[in-house]
Order: sequence, then C-alpha cells, then structure tokens
Amino acid sequence: MKQIPQIQQLQQWWLSLTFSQRRIASVGGIAFGILLFYLLIWFPLVSSVSNHRNEIIAEQQLVLEMQQSKADILYLRSMNTQVQGSSNLPLLTTVDQTLRDQQVNGQLTQIQETSDDKVKLAFSTVTYDELVSWLEVLASQYGIQVEQIHITATNTTGVVQADMVLSK
Repeated sequence: MKQIPQIQQLQQWWLSLTFSQRRIASVGGIAFGILLFYLLIWFPLVSSVSNHRNEIIAEQQLVLEMQQSKADILYLRSMNTQVQGSSNLPLLTTVDQTLRDQQVNGQLTQIQETSDDKVKLAFSTVTYDELVSWLEVLASQYGIQVEQIHITATNTTGVVQADMVLSK
C-alpha cells in the first residue's frame, strides 16, 4: 500500500515527538475538535432553536390578539342595532362624518362606495381601540354593520391594518 508523502512525513514527525509532546498535541487536537463542534454545530443549532421559540411566542401572541378581535367583532355583529340617531344621509357621508366625529386617527388609504348600501374602507394603520369604538358607534347609533373585516397586527403594539366592508 502506497502512502501519500505528506502522511508519511506527518507520521515521522509524530513518532519523533516525546510522550509528553504527543500527549499535549493530542489534548490540543481534542480541544480543537470540541471547539469546532461547538462553533459549527452546537451553537448554530441552539441559536436556531431559540429563534424558533421566539417566533412561536410571537405567533401565539398574534393568535391571542386575533381571538380578541374575533370576540369584539362577534360582539359588534350581535349587538342590538336599534338605531338611536339614524340619519337619512347616504352611507358614505355617515361613515365619513363619524370617522371625523370619533377622531379615528388612522391612515385611511381607501374609502369607496361599492353600492348604495355598502362602503369599502382600508386603513394602512389605525389604533385598534379607536377602530372598535368607532364600529360600535356605527352599529349602535346608525345601524351600520360590519359585513366583512380583515384585521392584521402591525409591529406597533395596539396598531393594526384593517380592511372592511360596511353595510346599512
């Protein structure tokens, strides 16, 4: 069996070492191997697991927020819709006026009347509490209901992105 010259040189070098030098080189090699294992396998694995745990926690918080949103929406839908301050104004006008009256401080990116009794709205950002309070006023005072709604949490606590269709 023919050996590669570099391996023969390495073997000769190893055999030329004293016992204590071999022991030091062996311990150093083992320590280097452990260090490589830690840096190349263990540390990235533990970091990845930690990152995934944090992502899971964030997703669980998002689920809780969505469940709360669902409960609020169901409450608004089931709320008694006796119209206290009903007006003969068109739906679009009523929605626009109540947005200003209730001081809903959001970035309204779209407001469009899709028919005489439906209005589509899109907020790029809006405070969740203000949005729910405004929808409650629409339902209780004007008989305007949420027909469709899609709420997405943003990176800012308490601020959401919302798309909805309101109907009379």
